[in-house]
Amino acid sequence: MDSPPAGSAPEPSAPASAPLIPWWVWPLGIGIALFLVAAVWIVAIAAPIPVQPAGAPPQFTVYPPPPFTPVPPTLAPTPYVTATLGLPTVMPGTIGVGARVEVTGTSGDGLRLRDAPTTSGKILYLADDHEIFNVVDGPKTGSGYTWWELQGVFDTTQQGWAVENFLKPSSP
Repeated sequence: MDSPPAGSAPEPSAPASAPLIPWWVWPLGIGIALFLVAAVWIVAIAAPIPVQPAGAPPQFTVYPPPPFTPVPPTLAPTPYVTATLGLPTVMPGTIGVGARVEVTGTSGDGLRLRDAPTTSGKILYLADDHEIFNVVDGPKTGSGYTWWELQGVFDTTQQGWAVENFLKPSSP
Protein backbone atom coordinates (compact mmCIF):
# COMPACT_ATOMS: atom_id res chain seq x y z
CA MET A 1 0.00 0.00 0.00
CA ASP A 2 1.26 3.34 -0.87
CA SER A 3 1.26 5.95 1.74
CA PRO A 4 1.08 9.53 0.75
CA PRO A 5 4.23 11.50 0.87
CA ALA A 6 4.84 13.40 4.02
CA GLY A 7 3.38 16.88 4.08
CA SER A 8 0.68 16.20 1.51
CA ALA A 9 -3.07 16.06 2.18
CA PRO A 10 -4.94 12.76 1.94
CA GLU A 11 -7.03 12.21 -1.15
CA PRO A 12 -10.77 12.70 -0.61
CA SER A 13 -12.91 9.59 -0.84
CA ALA A 14 -16.02 9.41 -3.03
CA PRO A 15 -19.24 10.16 -1.14
CA ALA A 16 -21.53 7.21 -0.45
CA SER A 17 -25.00 7.71 -1.91
CA ALA A 18 -27.50 6.65 0.74
CA PRO A 19 -31.20 7.02 -0.05
CA LEU A 20 -33.07 9.62 2.06
CA ILE A 21 -36.26 7.51 2.36
CA PRO A 22 -35.94 3.72 2.17
CA TRP A 23 -37.69 2.11 -0.84
CA TRP A 24 -40.19 0.16 1.24
CA VAL A 25 -41.75 3.40 2.80
CA TRP A 26 -43.32 4.42 -0.52
CA PRO A 27 -45.47 1.32 -1.03
CA LEU A 28 -46.40 1.32 2.67
CA GLY A 29 -47.58 4.99 2.52
CA ILE A 30 -49.65 4.34 -0.63
CA GLY A 31 -51.25 1.31 1.05
CA ILE A 32 -52.19 3.30 4.17
CA ALA A 33 -53.66 6.14 2.08
CA LEU A 34 -55.80 3.68 0.07
CA PHE A 35 -56.96 2.06 3.31
CA LEU A 36 -58.04 5.47 4.76
CA VAL A 37 -59.92 6.43 1.59
CA ALA A 38 -61.77 3.09 1.62
CA ALA A 39 -62.63 3.43 5.34
CA VAL A 40 -64.03 6.97 4.87
CA TRP A 41 -66.08 5.79 1.87
CA ILE A 42 -67.56 2.90 3.83
CA VAL A 43 -68.41 5.00 6.94
CA ALA A 44 -69.59 8.20 5.29
CA ILE A 45 -71.09 7.20 1.96
CA ALA A 46 -71.83 3.49 1.76
CA ALA A 47 -73.26 3.09 5.30
CA PRO A 48 -77.03 2.61 5.33
CA ILE A 49 -79.18 5.57 6.39
CA PRO A 50 -81.20 4.73 9.50
CA VAL A 51 -84.91 4.46 8.77
CA GLN A 52 -87.54 5.28 11.37
CA PRO A 53 -89.78 2.31 12.13
CA ALA A 54 -93.34 2.52 10.89
CA GLY A 55 -95.76 3.95 13.42
CA ALA A 56 -93.08 5.76 15.42
CA PRO A 57 -93.81 9.41 16.24
CA PRO A 58 -91.94 11.91 14.09
CA GLN A 59 -88.79 13.40 15.54
CA PHE A 60 -89.67 16.88 14.28
CA THR A 61 -92.28 18.48 12.08
CA VAL A 62 -91.49 20.72 9.18
CA TYR A 63 -94.18 23.28 8.47
CA PRO A 64 -94.28 25.02 5.13
CA PRO A 65 -93.85 28.79 5.20
CA PRO A 66 -97.03 30.86 4.98
CA PRO A 67 -97.97 31.96 1.50
CA PHE A 68 -96.83 35.40 0.48
CA THR A 69 -99.66 37.88 0.43
CA PRO A 70 -98.64 41.27 -0.88
CA VAL A 71 -100.06 44.15 1.12
CA PRO A 72 -100.69 47.26 -0.91
CA PRO A 73 -99.30 50.41 0.64
CA THR A 74 -101.87 52.66 2.24
CA LEU A 75 -101.49 56.36 2.41
CA ALA A 76 -102.14 57.80 5.82
CA PRO A 77 -103.97 61.10 5.76
CA THR A 78 -101.88 64.04 6.82
CA PRO A 79 -103.33 65.52 9.97
CA TYR A 80 -104.22 69.15 9.84
CA VAL A 81 -102.67 71.37 12.44
CA THR A 82 -105.37 73.08 14.41
CA ALA A 83 -105.04 75.80 16.95
CA THR A 84 -105.44 74.55 20.47
CA LEU A 85 -107.53 76.52 22.85
CA GLY A 86 -105.21 77.96 25.42
CA LEU A 87 -105.66 80.96 27.55
CA PRO A 88 -108.16 83.44 26.18
CA THR A 89 -106.77 86.41 24.36
CA VAL A 90 -106.89 89.57 26.43
CA MET A 91 -107.06 92.99 24.87
CA PRO A 92 -103.92 95.02 25.55
CA GLY A 93 -104.31 97.38 28.49
CA THR A 94 -106.97 95.24 30.23
CA ILE A 95 -106.86 92.66 32.99
CA GLY A 96 -108.09 89.17 32.17
CA VAL A 97 -107.10 85.51 32.34
CA GLY A 98 -103.83 85.11 30.44
CA ALA A 99 -102.76 88.73 30.92
CA ARG A 100 -99.75 89.98 32.85
CA VAL A 101 -100.24 92.46 35.63
CA GLU A 102 -97.96 94.61 37.75
CA VAL A 103 -98.49 95.29 41.45
CA THR A 104 -98.84 99.03 42.04
CA GLY A 105 -100.06 101.55 44.64
CA THR A 106 -99.55 99.53 47.80
CA SER A 107 -97.74 102.40 49.59
CA GLY A 108 -94.87 100.05 50.47
CA ASP A 109 -97.11 97.72 52.49
CA GLY A 110 -97.22 95.09 49.71
CA LEU A 111 -100.17 93.31 48.16
CA ARG A 112 -101.53 90.31 50.03
CA LEU A 113 -102.14 87.22 47.88
CA ARG A 114 -104.78 85.11 49.63
CA ASP A 115 -106.05 81.52 49.34
CA ALA A 116 -109.62 82.69 48.61
CA PRO A 117 -111.14 85.80 46.97
CA THR A 118 -112.11 87.43 50.27
CA THR A 119 -110.41 89.63 52.89
CA SER A 120 -110.79 86.83 55.43
CA GLY A 121 -108.72 84.41 53.27
CA LYS A 122 -105.36 83.18 54.55
CA ILE A 123 -102.40 85.27 53.32
CA LEU A 124 -100.13 83.10 51.15
CA TYR A 125 -97.66 85.70 49.84
CA LEU A 126 -96.90 89.41 50.18
CA ALA A 127 -96.10 90.95 46.78
CA ASP A 128 -94.01 94.11 46.47
CA ASP A 129 -94.72 97.05 44.18
CA HIS A 130 -93.65 96.48 40.54
CA GLU A 131 -93.72 92.67 40.82
CA ILE A 132 -95.12 90.99 37.69
CA PHE A 133 -97.70 88.18 37.79
CA ASN A 134 -99.75 86.13 35.32
CA VAL A 135 -103.53 86.19 35.77
CA VAL A 136 -104.74 82.56 35.98
CA ASP A 137 -108.37 82.96 37.18
CA GLY A 138 -111.03 85.55 37.87
CA PRO A 139 -112.67 87.88 38.16
CA LYS A 140 -114.50 86.98 41.37
CA THR A 141 -116.21 89.30 43.76
CA GLY A 142 -115.92 89.09 47.52
CA SER A 143 -115.79 91.45 50.51
CA GLY A 144 -116.76 94.34 48.22
CA TYR A 145 -113.76 93.93 45.87
CA THR A 146 -113.01 92.38 42.46
CA TRP A 147 -110.37 89.63 42.82
CA TRP A 148 -107.96 88.02 40.34
CA GLU A 149 -105.95 84.89 40.96
CA LEU A 150 -102.29 85.60 40.23
CA GLN A 151 -99.27 83.36 39.73
CA GLY A 152 -95.63 84.45 39.75
CA VAL A 153 -93.95 84.64 36.35
CA PHE A 154 -90.65 83.19 37.55
CA ASP A 155 -91.78 81.39 40.72
CA THR A 156 -95.10 79.61 40.22
CA THR A 157 -95.37 78.91 43.97
CA GLN A 158 -96.12 82.61 44.46
CA GLN A 159 -99.84 82.29 43.85
CA GLY A 160 -103.03 83.68 45.34
CA TRP A 161 -106.05 85.98 44.97
CA ALA A 162 -105.39 89.75 44.83
CA VAL A 163 -107.62 92.82 44.77
CA GLU A 164 -107.92 94.47 41.35
CA ASN A 165 -107.43 97.99 42.84
CA PHE A 166 -103.67 97.33 43.23
CA LEU A 167 -103.06 95.82 39.77
CA LYS A 168 -102.34 97.42 36.42
CA PRO A 169 -101.93 95.72 33.04
CA SER A 170 -98.31 95.05 32.14
CA SER A 171 -96.73 94.47 28.75
CA PRO A 172 -95.53 90.86 28.20
